[in-house]
Amino acid sequence: MLQQKCPRARPRESSSLLSINMSEHACVQLGQKAVFIRDNRCLILEGSNKTDTWDLPGGRLHVGEELHEAFRRELREELGLKEFSVIATIDHDLWERTDDRPLICLVALLIRSVQSEIVLSAEHKSYRWVSSDEFSQYNFYSPAMPRMIRKGFEYLRLTNNGT
Repeated sequence: MLQQKCPRARPRESSSLLSINMSEHACVQLGQKAVFIRDNRCLILEGSNKTDTWDLPGGRLHVGEELHEAFRRELREELGLKEFSVIATIDHDLWERTDDRPLICLVALLIRSVQSEIVLSAEHKSYRWVSSDEFSQYNFYSPAMPRMIRKGFEYLRLTNNGT
């Protein structure tokens, strides 16, 4: 598989990597996905550009963004979600795409929110709340997403932290 090399970036001044040439390393993008379970149902989103293809809320980190701020921005943009808390990091996966685009490291974060209204962005055309018995019937953008959802349900069951 072809992989893009990361553009030459300047390391932070506090970094011990100042003398290392970072351009020899493969480029990997970071995507943060929310596993949002409420009342024993997980929120999934149908993509606007692909009918019957489902996604978890979240997205990729922009250059210069802090991890937590990027995650908050994505959930605000995609769901209108302003108030939420991260319960746990529950899974991760390297998503190797079939073309020469960079790898994406997807990190799944289990979240909780009492905010009831969901306001979708143009990226998604519909949403559903699905039970632990239903999500496997859906086609997801990444093959890792059903596992991420399953791990969210398992975490809540094992910690008696159901919502």
